[in-house]
Amino acid sequence: MEQVLKPPGPMLWTGNVPENWKNFRQQFELYLTAIGYEKKTSKEKSSLLLCTLGPEGINLYNSFKLEADDQLNFSTITGRLETFCCPRKTVTYERYKFNSCRQKPEQNIGQFVTELKLLAKSCEFGQLNDSLIRDRIVCGIANNQVREALLREEELTLLKAINACRSKEVTQQQAVCINNEPPEMSVNRVQADVNQVLPKRPNCKLCGWRHQRYRCPAYGKVCFKCGAKNHFSRCCDVSTGPNQSYRAVAEVSRESDQEFQLSSVNIQ
Repeated sequence: MEQVLKPPGPMLWTGNVPENWKNFRQQFELYLTAIGYEKKTSKEKSSLLLCTLGPEGINLYNSFKLEADDQLNFSTITGRLETFCCPRKTVTYERYKFNSCRQKPEQNIGQFVTELKLLAKSCEFGQLNDSLIRDRIVCGIANNQVREALLREEELTLLKAINACRSKEVTQQQAVCINNEPPEMSVNRVQADVNQVLPKRPNCKLCGWRHQRYRCPAYGKVCFKCGAKNHFSRCCDVSTGPNQSYRAVAEVSRESDQEFQLSSVNIQ
């Protein structure tokens, strides 16, 4: 069974009516081409247009009070709709809106450029269109660093300006991803502070501080009091003698912190 192509939705008569009409007309003309109606009679195309406009569109059409010969004339109907939806605007005001346009906080560079191009359509810039859009990007972009870089470019074109802004935007997004990376996902992250506080662990019996497992700073160090290794003098009990002190401290560490897995202690 041949699939029937649905016509575009009805015309929206609220909000930005001129833009709604432009979008609706473009979709309707594409629809005529898709179903092979572009060469149909003016009466057939007008009937299809009126059926697609929606109830509000029909009411507007009835208010035109067209002559009998024009009631189903496609060019006449679309012309009257164009006049109603897109009243004539002064070029001065359109250029004022263009020159006042600045990048909004929620806009990326692509959205900002699209807005400028839409505004420029009604400004009648002619051959200066691209260069004026380029200038507006430089003046209206939110990032001051990018603006300075664009101003340093001697032969700046519209394409170069857009590419430079996009490159900076992508770089910033990548930097944000890196800065927000969870610690467990980072590569070769260095633990610089051996005295990092771990609230849920007791103080180490070998060095006197809190630290990660198997990261005791006293390991391999010589005690200044007793001369034995693997503990600091602050944790040394000299009253028991050097060898006994070291054995006691190592045993306590193995039972509580499990810092070192010592199978035996060599006693001189």
